[in-house]
Amino acid sequence: MLVDANIFLEVALDQEKADECQEFLDKIFEGKIKVFTTDFIIDSVILTLESKGAEIKQIKEFLLNLFASKGLTIFSPDFMDKVIALELSKDLKIDFEDSLVLVAMKALKIKELVSFDSDFDKIGWVKRITPDKI
Repeated sequence: MLVDANIFLEVALDQEKADECQEFLDKIFEGKIKVFTTDFIIDSVILTLESKGAEIKQIKEFLLNLFASKGLTIFSPDFMDKVIALELSKDLKIDFEDSLVLVAMKALKIKELVSFDSDFDKIGWVKRITPDKI
């Protein structure tokens, strides 16, 4: 499974589904579930938190929790992955961030995505899962 940015943001921004996301993330942090995310997703979360006025302390805590997580592996898309994602975004008419998620999933040979983003539902080979279903 790959974890999308919106799962982390639900918790960090204390949004509507923060509790179910926190339960899911706790399982990852404890190593009960093994998942992937990308460094691009992490950067996206940081940028969103900054734009929402989060304090450096909160962002640092987010990063340190990820670092300490026993069940999280961070994938780093390379430059060719980004080129492929640009083409894919044009072909599928999705934004670059979503297309980079798809490229990462292909590279990792995984089909399950933990996300609230229903745009992924139109991608036939992606099985989108919400944290409450895990």
